[in-house]
Formats: sequence, C-alpha cells, structure tokens
Amino acid sequence: MRSSSNLATFLVLANVLLQIPAVGADNSADCRSWRWVNPLPAAHLLTGVAVGPQQIVAVGDRGTILASPAGVSWTAANSGVAADLSSVTWTGDAFVAVGDAGTILRSEDGLVWSAVDSGIDEDLSVVAHGNGTTVALGSASTLYSTTDGEVWNAHDPGEPTLEDLIWAGTRFV
Repeated sequence: MRSSSNLATFLVLANVLLQIPAVGADNSADCRSWRWVNPLPAAHLLTGVAVGPQQIVAVGDRGTILASPAGVSWTAANSGVAADLSSVTWTGDAFVAVGDAGTILRSEDGLVWSAVDSGIDEDLSVVAHGNGTTVALGSASTLYSTTDGEVWNAHDPGEPTLEDLIWAGTRFV
C-alpha cells in the first residue's frame, strides 16, 4: 500500500511541479523527459501537495511550503517551523499541513501560515479531509481527528498498523 501511495504522491508532485515538454510526442508519451518550472528545483524534498480553489500548495522538508495559483510560478511561504512537513490537505476553508513532532499548520490562503497547538507530540505522516472532518495519521498508527481545526482527538484504530489514509468520497480508508 505504501509504495502505491508514494507513487501517487510522486505523480501528483511531478504533475504540479514539472511540465512535460511540448516538443515531440515521444518525449511526453513515455514520461521520461521532464522540465523544471519555477522554482528551479526546490531546495528541499517536497512530500505532499493539495489543491484549493485559489492555490496549489506543496509541503516538504525543513518547513518548506510552496504556493502557486496555477502550478507554474511558485512562491515560498514562511511556515514558521523547521520541522519536516509530510502532508497537506484542503478542508474547504483552509489548508492543513502536518509533520514531525506533531507539527500542525493552518492557512486560509496557502501563503500565511499559523501553528496549531494540538498537544500532539508524535510525528504525523498523512492528513486528509472529508465530510467535515480532518484526520491525521501518527507514527504509532494513532489517528487524530478534528472538526474545528483546533481540538484534535486521538483514536486507536487497532490492528493492522496503518501507513496511509485518504478520503474516498464516503469514508476514510
């Protein structure tokens, strides 16, 4: 499950941050030839991407956050943290990014970010939103959920150990 999730994340990030050259169908058909677009290339590994109505946001190592209205020209946003960020989602109201040591950040526009004091201290690897609830996955397979973005509740999913989660349109899987 993890390798397909990593592949999906890579493909989304590649689609957002890279453009397939328009010279020759052979290059674009085999997905081997890519061209970097601004910024050239990111200084830190990017690990998550989310799309909101006005911005595309990518997050990554050392608190890296990039925002773009169309996926071509990117602006570095100040996250205010040095923690590695692993995932980001759009909730309908705001972007929520998660990362190491329980880091949770929130932004309504993808450019101005604030830390959420969640009381969580374990690494958070994934965040997803659906049906009015935002869910983050902790390194010990603990799930954390919130409906207001401020108060996060812990849930033990039991066995098996979780490594990823998504909103599948009607439920989290």
